[in-house]
Amino acid sequence: MTSQADCLWHSVVVTDHQAQYFDVELVSKTIVNLKRGKAADIEGISAEHLQFCHPCLPVLLAKLFQLMIFFSYIPEGFRYNYIIPIPKPKECYSKPLICDDFRGIAISPIISKVFEHCILDRFGSFFDTADNQLGFKRELDVTLLFV
Repeated sequence: MTSQADCLWHSVVVTDHQAQYFDVELVSKTIVNLKRGKAADIEGISAEHLQFCHPCLPVLLAKLFQLMIFFSYIPEGFRYNYIIPIPKPKECYSKPLICDDFRGIAISPIISKVFEHCILDRFGSFFDTADNQLGFKRELDVTLLFV
């Protein structure tokens, strides 16, 4: 007996134009290029899990990403992060710490990072940032911050 999800999976016809957005090669390349040694996500999955898994995973993720674009739907699990407080380096060992002495980093689900990198690879040229945004921009010298 097939479930409703199985019927939906087989009944969706993704056009050739849509299939070009996320192919297996792009997903595989993105997984290979993930940085190792980073914290695991909220489900306990890290980049190493994806890099050393069965070769069929990029095929399944490419299909998932195509369906996400087709239905304009982002899974709820992609929205969950957890925040790790990191002490700021300035005087963190010489005085009692307060909340202002920490900066937070958000740990996102690794599969959503793969999706994000695939989006940036395919559509990054269409994204624009404000002129006053200097941090984390490609091909921008840090010395411009002080000019």
